[in-house]
Amino acid sequence: MSRDSSEYLLDTSALVNLVSDLDLESLRKSKVRLYITQLTPFEVGNVLWKLYVRGVVSKDEAKAIMKLVIELVRMNLLRVVTVADFEDVLDLCLGRKLTYYDASYLHTALEKRMTLVTDDSGLRAHARGLRVSVITSDEFKQRHPELFKQ
Repeated sequence: MSRDSSEYLLDTSALVNLVSDLDLESLRKSKVRLYITQLTPFEVGNVLWKLYVRGVVSKDEAKAIMKLVIELVRMNLLRVVTVADFEDVLDLCLGRKLTYYDASYLHTALEKRMTLVTDDSGLRAHARGLRVSVITSDEFKQRHPELFKQ
């Protein structure tokens, strides 16, 4: 993959903030390619559990969001990139004092030369330090308004 503004790696924070507003038909027709790692669905599940416990979302809302993520993967509108360089991710994690999850996103964005989309300010700072192209979910919406429900 080449560094191209049409290829984006979504971390969990961005995915949870974007997924419900995506227009699936527009995404299907678009040249924009969205990626997640194989770890992301587990992180989404954990975020949804936390939001449910805090009373932010209902059980039905949490299930609907997870169902949508699964459907996007099934339709190949959300492509799964497999992280396999576990030792390299650990080196990045330990060297930058990041969580292993965050290091996996940085490593994948670096390796695949994709723009990282994250709403985690700390992760954005690390990405910039590594010269990884990084934007927030709001910036993604501004770049690609055609992908969202009106």
